[in-house]
Amino acid sequence: MSLSRIEQETIIVFNEAESTACIQVHNGRIRRRLEQIRAERPEDVSIDHDGDYIIPKSWIKINPKRIVTEEERQRMAQNFKHRF
Repeated sequence: MSLSRIEQETIIVFNEAESTACIQVHNGRIRRRLEQIRAERPEDVSIDHDGDYIIPKSWIKINPKRIVTEEERQRMAQNFKHRF
């Protein structure tokens, strides 16, 4: 049975007692990235019996995009032009 797009969730679960997080992933890009990391660092990334990835909890980050004002954008453009 195929899952609908809305059912294809990525779920990250961790608790305060353990040092690892569990990731249930259906997103192909995230899955490929986790597989790449697992190949490079098998001591840090594993797969449990349900097919979920187990990673260090310290890797979980919330990283919002930086808000750039119009003035900062213009200054960055000027700096870029002066480099070349």
